Amino acid sequence: MKSYLYAKNRLMLIILSWLSADEALPSRHDFQQTEAILSTLHIPYVLKPDLDQLRATLQPLLATPGPQACEVGAFLSALLALYTRLTEYTAVEHYLLSRHL
Repeated sequence: MKSYLYAKNRLMLIILSWLSADEALPSRHDFQQTEAILSTLHIPYVLKPDLDQLRATLQPLLATPGPQACEVGAFLSALLALYTRLTEYTAVEHYLLSRHL
């Protein structure tokens, strides 16, 4: 459970850093940092398709020096979707654990 909460917090930090960026579009370095963070997260197996979708939207951003706004938008949508699903998952898991104690 703690590892999922850690993953959720890391995703929120990524989201907040992107929303507070001074640049119109994030740099390639930002995408590389995000990829490194994603590779270390412990995500529940049932959310693996969401993580795969997020990684799929990240690949074009890593391949090009200047990302397009639509590619960044697709990545942010996938990032928010994974964060939302992980939040729901941890809430349900917390509820179920509290019922068994």
